[in-house]
Amino acid sequence: MTLHQGQSCAAASPAWAQPCARIAAGRSPSNRLSFSVQLDGRRISALFDRGAQFSVLSTRIALAPGVNEAVLARDPPVTVRGADGEQLSAHAHRFFRLEVDGEVIRNAEIDVTEISLNEADLVLGIDFIGSRRVWISYGSQQLFLMRRI
Repeated sequence: MTLHQGQSCAAASPAWAQPCARIAAGRSPSNRLSFSVQLDGRRISALFDRGAQFSVLSTRIALAPGVNEAVLARDPPVTVRGADGEQLSAHAHRFFRLEVDGEVIRNAEIDVTEISLNEADLVLGIDFIGSRRVWISYGSQQLFLMRRI
């Protein structure tokens, strides 16, 4: 991880030369950048969290046509930790398709639990971020994302 001095201009961009996705983001009340993704064809909000080992979705958002309590109950049980270290019971559900700015992840495994996410519907953790370069520009409210080869 490299931290750079804050840039306030809208032209802020990553220090690397390779092509990458440029994602427009909005600022949450607690100053985190959230952005739009599609999960099984539904548009939801997401944010990156380097402190989260796995990606997490609230049960309320997961419930949709084709996904119900009975389907989730058949998924493998897992334990996740909340931001305060609290252990939560979850189910590792495979969604058909997660799309982040044109990049499609098929059979995306996301932990679903009874969690209240105030800033976004989906938290993308290290399981997603770890295979990508991410540049977060608070000044321009943009995220830059490049898949590592």
